[in-house]
Amino acid sequence: MKLIKILIPFVIVLTGLLYFYTSNNTIIEKDINPKAEKLVEILTKISGEQKIELFNFTKTTLKNEAALTNNFDEITQILNALDVKRVVFLKSGDYFKGTFIIDSFNLGSSWYFVYSEDGYTEEEQVDSIEDAIKNNKQEYYHYCEKLNQNYWFICSNNA
Repeated sequence: MKLIKILIPFVIVLTGLLYFYTSNNTIIEKDINPKAEKLVEILTKISGEQKIELFNFTKTTLKNEAALTNNFDEITQILNALDVKRVVFLKSGDYFKGTFIIDSFNLGSSWYFVYSEDGYTEEEQVDSIEDAIKNNKQEYYHYCEKLNQNYWFICSNNA
């Protein structure tokens, strides 16, 4: 009986915490942090100078990116300021696309920024991610919402 009296409040608190972290009440800022634009500028410059088509790194593997050595401190500061845990940046000809995965604790979904010069995203583009998620009838979703700055999107998926 004592065990049940202890377990019931524990289960209630745990359920509340899980609901808090899995609910999609994420506030979406419509303006990209200028530091994200600075990161795109750095990666674009280096990829052009050194003829590198792909950067794919995390905060911990950044030190292994020899091409980024001279900008290591600045890139690290930007990643920390943006809470970005992984960067995938592709240069194909004159086209650049970057995905910047946000380091967040949100069970059930991933959040990331996409920089796309031609406005293309693999995810479905919606006016409001929050509304799209509320109205979603499918098991999985992949949504992007346009930000105020050209070429920038905030995206989420639960796959």
